[in-house]
Amino acid sequence: MKKLLFIFFSLFYLICIGQEVDRDIFWLHGYKGDTNSWADVNQYVTDNFKTTSVIPDFSQTVTTLEAAATKVETDINSGLQNTENPDQNFIIAHSLGGLVSRKMGLVYDDNMDPLYGGIVTFGTAHQGVAAADNIVNNPEMVQEFVQLSCDALSAGPLLTSATVGSLGLTLLTGFSWLNNEIDLNCELLGLFSPLAFPVFLDGLEDELTTYNVPDLPDLPALEPENIAVFYGIETDEEDLAMRFFGSFIDNPNDDYDVFGAGGVDGSGGTDQAGIVAFNEAQQIYFSFMQFFQNTNVAWYNYLLAPPFGAVGSLIVNSNLNNIADAWEQGYDWFATVDPTWKTMIGAQSTELSEIGCICITEDYSANVVSIEEFPDAEDCESMSFGLTECFPLYETEEFVIPSDGFVLEPTATNVDNFIGAPQLMLGSSHLQMRNDLNTEEALLKLFDGELGIYFATAER
Repeated sequence: MKKLLFIFFSLFYLICIGQEVDRDIFWLHGYKGDTNSWADVNQYVTDNFKTTSVIPDFSQTVTTLEAAATKVETDINSGLQNTENPDQNFIIAHSLGGLVSRKMGLVYDDNMDPLYGGIVTFGTAHQGVAAADNIVNNPEMVQEFVQLSCDALSAGPLLTSATVGSLGLTLLTGFSWLNNEIDLNCELLGLFSPLAFPVFLDGLEDELTTYNVPDLPDLPALEPENIAVFYGIETDEEDLAMRFFGSFIDNPNDDYDVFGAGGVDGSGGTDQAGIVAFNEAQQIYFSFMQFFQNTNVAWYNYLLAPPFGAVGSLIVNSNLNNIADAWEQGYDWFATVDPTWKTMIGAQSTELSEIGCICITEDYSANVVSIEEFPDAEDCESMSFGLTECFPLYETEEFVIPSDGFVLEPTATNVDNFIGAPQLMLGSSHLQMRNDLNTEEALLKLFDGELGIYFATAER
């Protein structure tokens, strides 16, 4: 009853009397972010609600969570505007910013009054990052993917350059147009470097694992009611990597108007940018593959005197086939990207489960006489007798965990000191969620008090 009265009088004060002092919002960016990560969105909030935006920046001190937290605390102290009722200030944190906040905890002034009283997280891996687990426990998987990607994407361009030049085919077959299309430097195949995103965690991977993050302090809030949690789930599982990758092609904040990173009516936006880029790149490899598959130099026989004309034609066509195969290697790589990315971030796994026994009977000459399966049987060894030997029977089972393209749903929604309901941002990828229509809806619900009276904020 007391709590209901408190909420009633708080709403009465907010609506009828009004919020006299702007409350500070400390906007924390995520991994590899900076002061522009919430650009336009924090300005929209400041323009429309009685708030002041303070934007800490730990981008240069992200080597450890401790260093990042220290930098954020310093920026909060130096940027603080609302000192009249600082417990009404709160943090809005994206991704890693939420974990930095946990490491930092509540910050107090000289009088031991808290400088903020609540926190909102977007896409924070509250129980750890599965990709960090893979980097620590299975680094070969990530390294092999990066190397295989480099090899597959560079095979066609490298072989084309070497072979075309050595055979003197530029003038004979019109291959000179390739020179403007082929990038020979694997490092410059950086169009796809975001796919190795988990590799570049600047030494943070151990701190971000699913077995270390749960040991961080709780989210800094004066009351459990002063916490709000938002998480995204991508709706198209087939293009998960491409959609995540799209935010590296089009920056969700720099390249779009406020709340525009998701496109309009389901089209455009960072998701579409990633899908289009992948399709166009794959088409380039397909075009080169087809070009060399369909090109022959049978007419080459007429340019050289026998018998060298026929021999030369065979040599050239053999090399053309090798070039086509190299481009096909790159073309086939694109089909491996999405499942590999899901495995790296922990969104997809394949497990073997025992479903029974299989018994093989042989004759005295070791010829197989019969093979019989026994579903649901458990003790296969006890079923073996004479010339019959039994083994466990397995089947593969694929598990898919919803995610925003990087952070898995279970780790984004399981918050130890949070008593509310996590808010789903359906269709928002990990980086896009900072500036799409779901972001707008989330902030309006927040400031309207739908997620707790603490966050209710007066309009300007």
